[in-house]
Amino acid sequence: MLELSLLRHFVAVGRARSFTGAARELNASQPVISRSIQRLEDVVGTRLLERSTRSVKLTPAGEALLIDAGHLLDRAAVALENTRRIGLGNQSRIRIGICPSTESSDLARGIANFRIEWPQVELQFVSKDGAALPAALRASEVDLGIMQMDDVRQEGIIGAVIATFGLAVAVPAVWGYDADKAIQLIDLKDRPWLMPSRQRAAVWHDSLLEMCRRAGFEPNIVGTVDDPLSARLMIASGAGATFFHDKGKHAWDEGIQLLRFTDHQIPAPSRTYAAHAEGTNSPQIDTLIRSLVMAHCPDSPK
Repeated sequence: MLELSLLRHFVAVGRARSFTGAARELNASQPVISRSIQRLEDVVGTRLLERSTRSVKLTPAGEALLIDAGHLLDRAAVALENTRRIGLGNQSRIRIGICPSTESSDLARGIANFRIEWPQVELQFVSKDGAALPAALRASEVDLGIMQMDDVRQEGIIGAVIATFGLAVAVPAVWGYDADKAIQLIDLKDRPWLMPSRQRAAVWHDSLLEMCRRAGFEPNIVGTVDDPLSARLMIASGAGATFFHDKGKHAWDEGIQLLRFTDHQIPAPSRTYAAHAEGTNSPQIDTLIRSLVMAHCPDSPK
């Protein structure tokens, strides 16, 4: 019989490429890890690792099992979490992973409406990078993920669009632009710019940089911003301009103007999703998603 502990030990070794690293991660001894790998190889009937005195290398069979075993362990974690919920009778807690860029007053209003309907449910929030949320959902580290994604049709993930936003430029109010008048990006060619860090958001950084270049100028990048809060503080202090999703003027701090631009290369509206792993929905999660949709689009069907 295949035991999940054998797969857990194998995945740790496969990812670390080291028995020592796996033992440290699992707080186990190396002999225990070695015996688990041997038992697993006996069960599957083939070698999974090539061992030497200096390194551990996966065989082709081991590489294939590493992927499948990771998915299986994720699903096992979800199954255990679902069992816990059933045992409680009601889902008494929802862990929500939020990508910082999705922050908006509509999101807060939707959560407040959910609390009115389910006051006994504890909501726990954790800030997570959007790229990391699907894996966190599959591993049952969070119950609901709120993120900006072009597509959440990933294995084991179900998503619902709760909001759509266009793209605008946030500039220091002291620059004196008319917030009610649309601009072209070239109008900001001589201004300092703040861009997302390429190390943390390479695709987003490159797409924004290319948008400026297609508008006819190379932006003068004077700094990087990695989250909405630091970006707003830097803009309000006069440091520079940056791109933001247009979430309405009510969401902007004093000292910042939000400018729409008319360039033909404006990207399609960004979609914010509320997503969860397959099989983990509940009346509480369904109500929370519906509340978030209604907060952004009050005329949506209930």
